[in-house]
Amino acid sequence: MHFLGILDGSGDIWGVRFPDIDGCVGAGATPDEAIADATAALRDVIAHKQGAGFDLPKARTLAEIMNSGEIEPGEAGIIIPLLLERGRTVAGQ
Repeated sequence: MHFLGILDGSGDIWGVRFPDIDGCVGAGATPDEAIADATAALRDVIAHKQGAGFDLPKARTLAEIMNSGEIEPGEAGIIIPLLLERGRTVAGQ
């Protein structure tokens, strides 16, 4: 399973936000650092939601997000895999 993240930034300030997961973001001094931080944040937020009994949000496609107008000029859509801890699975998958 994966979610679409939106990468933006310049210089030494980069960020990734997930339009399908409120409040889930990653940041770093480089795009690679921001993506790594976003991957960890996605894992932690999904684990928390599962542990609290919440349903997981449906991951929209790139086309759906592009058509929604949520990606601004200069931003990039990136695919972030949901990497759970060993032995954990995504409920309902």
